[in-house]
Formats: sequence, C-alpha cells, structure tokens
Amino acid sequence: MMVFLAHAATFVRVTPRRSARVASRVATRAQRSLFCSLAEPEPPTQYPVAALAWDLETTGLDTSTAEIVQLSIVCVNSARETPPVFTRLVMPKHDVPAEAAAVHGWTRDRLADEGAEDFASVWAEAQQWLDDSFPSTSPLVWAAHNGHNYDRPILLRHIAEAAQPAPRVARWVDTLHFARRAIRPKRYGPGQYTLGRLYSDATGESLAGAHDAEVDTRALGRVWRWLVEEVDDAPLKFQSYLQREAYPPPAPAPSAAAEAAGDDAAPERRRKRRAAPKVGVALDDDAALDELPGVGALISTRLQSRGIECVGDLRRLYDEQGRDYKAMRSAMRKMLPGVNFMAINKLVAGVRASAEAPEPEPEPASAAA
Repeated sequence: MMVFLAHAATFVRVTPRRSARVASRVATRAQRSLFCSLAEPEPPTQYPVAALAWDLETTGLDTSTAEIVQLSIVCVNSARETPPVFTRLVMPKHDVPAEAAAVHGWTRDRLADEGAEDFASVWAEAQQWLDDSFPSTSPLVWAAHNGHNYDRPILLRHIAEAAQPAPRVARWVDTLHFARRAIRPKRYGPGQYTLGRLYSDATGESLAGAHDAEVDTRALGRVWRWLVEEVDDAPLKFQSYLQREAYPPPAPAPSAAAEAAGDDAAPERRRKRRAAPKVGVALDDDAALDELPGVGALISTRLQSRGIECVGDLRRLYDEQGRDYKAMRSAMRKMLPGVNFMAINKLVAGVRASAEAPEPEPEPASAAA
C-alpha cells in the first residue's frame, strides 16, 4: 500500500515500512508552512540600547561603609534636545566626615537645607524615572569611572539594605578600565587616568566643577564616547558599540567531537584542572588592580588612594624592594595600615606570581590590524 500526503506542491510518500509517526510529523510541518505568511511579524532581534553615565558622591573611600550623598544619571546617546537626566541628593544616616565634605562640599546641614531624602525614596524615584524615560525593551548600559571597584559596590549595597529592586542593566562598563586598556602608549604614575585628565584629553579643556555628581556624569559621557570613537584600537560608532555590548555574539557551538564525548569527558577535564601546576598570572601592566589575585575592592581603593592605580605600579614597587617577599610585605603593611595580615600576604603573593609570570604572547599582526 502506498499513501501520498499532498499540500500545495509538496508530496510525501509513505510506505508501510515508514512509521506513521514520521508521516504525521511531515504532514504537520506542511500544515505549519501554510500559515507562516499569516503569522504575526517577528520582533526585531535587537532594540536600541541606551547609554547611562552615572556617578556618586559619598562619605568615604571604604565601599563597605561609605554612604551616598548625591546620585546622578545622564543618558549619553539621547536624540532629544534635552537628554534625560536624574540628579538627587541623599541624606546619609551618619555625619559626613570633614575630609569627604572638603572634596564635594556636602554636609548634613547643607543636605537638609537642600531637601535631601533617604536613599530608599531616592532610588524609588530613580526607578520611576528609568521606566518613564526608556522603554522596557531597551537594554541599558551603565558606565561609571572606577565603577567596578567603587561606585557599583556602594550602589548595590545601598539597594540591598533598602530592600529595593536592582536596576535594569544589560552591562556595567568601567571607563577607568577601558582607558587603561585603550590608551597607547601606556601611562604610569598617579593621576594619569583620572576623569579630569581624560576629559582634558578628550576636549582640550579642564573639567570645571568636578566632584559634583551631575558635572562628573556629563564629563564622563564625553570621555566615554571619545574612548569608543577615537581612542580604541577598533573604533566604532557609539551606537554600534552599545549594541555590541548589550547583544554580544553567541558563543560558538561545541564541536562534533565535544558533543560525542558528552559528560564522559567531564571527569577527565576535572582531573586535568586539579593536576595542572600553579603558575603566575600573566597580566598587562595596565591591568586593573582587582584582576590580581588577592586584591579586592577595599584593598584596590586603598592602594589607589596611595597612587597605586594598576598592576604595573605594584610590579614596579616589587622591583624597588629587590623582588624580596618580606620587604614587599613590610612595604604593603606600611602603605595599608589596619589591613588584615592574611590579606597582605595574599596581596604580596599575587604580586610575586604576577611579576614572575611569563609575558603574554603578542597578538598576530593580522589580528592587531
């Protein structure tokens, strides 16, 4: 017996030897194709991405205790004549130390006079502003200068303590890390990658009114675009860069051999990882401090306050100590008073491992081009 299933110009031959299940599946596919032209149009694969530069003014350098006194968010790529801006003052729970007030000028009395509110109220207002300013389908890319080590930990801690929802984020960007990677030749010494220095590089002007959160966010927006469009090795139009950041290319599919191996290869991979010898960490001199084993957000902030801004600065200090572990540990204890002894040991061990690591192989010329 022989059966033909017909649909338009599609004929499927089903013999007794073929499964009825196969015939049903083929017929279903043919039926689906009939209605494909009548279906709703598929949504776009990408929506326009919004770029948000943001900054905090706080009561101190310790990310575990610093309180926010001012929050500002500015949309960098808005097509409106007046880009969306959110700037609010926040009343801290404790007094503002004199050294912090000397930097940004905010004291509890002045904040009270200006109508500062508690963080929970300010953040609820910020969330409403985000919802009103940007469609729910638009991914948001947030950029702060030294945000990975400082601003972001402080903001997320405040959000958690206030039991508020986290912000809508497609990607966090740190323009300090970006600048260290992109600017060539490399710069050494304190103050080379500050927001003020980069703003001057980008515009040829000095940054007036620094340490006001809104002034800093507007300056950051200019620096961010400059790094993307003019400085980076592979410059892009700013919107193209944002789309790439929010919609990274999918990971490559596993090879046929890897799929065939399946879970059977996992124990062998684990054995290889356990058996691999511990070697030094190969990092560029301009790598961020928190990329070094043993360096967390607190130690990174403390080191930066002493003029140590990248891995290369630590390596040079290690060389000045004659590459002697004990001498480096003593130098770190003097530079970081009050830091746990075990944390100092981990830091020095990470510096030593990094200094003794083999240099990373240069990229092929074709890749660099």
